[in-house]
Amino acid sequence: MSIAEIRGVKITFNNGSIHIENSYQITDDEEKVKLLKCIFDLCPDIKEYRTLKNMFTEWKAHNILFQHKYKQERTKDVDFEYKQNKLHRIGFKLITMFMREKKWEKKQLLIYMVINGKFVL
Repeated sequence: MSIAEIRGVKITFNNGSIHIENSYQITDDEEKVKLLKCIFDLCPDIKEYRTLKNMFTEWKAHNILFQHKYKQERTKDVDFEYKQNKLHRIGFKLITMFMREKKWEKKQLLIYMVINGKFVL
């Protein structure tokens, strides 16, 4: 395990995963991309398993869930597993896709969560 501070953000590189502490605080998409590019430079092994777009989508989904007060203790940080569960990938994509629907009210927002390999409403 190694820890780095990149652009003021604490990032932990574990065997098989990368953890960004308090990722909810980074709301600017360009800043997320810059940090992800730094991560790819520092940890080229992840390129074998994940893409920048895939990781960006996961991060954005975590932020959306945090904003909607869903399990904030878990969604305030983001953990990028090298080998991402396919159901999680689908769930994160659905969350970000549904959030683009501006006509939906917060209470009417349909968010599919993938928890323990199951979709729940």
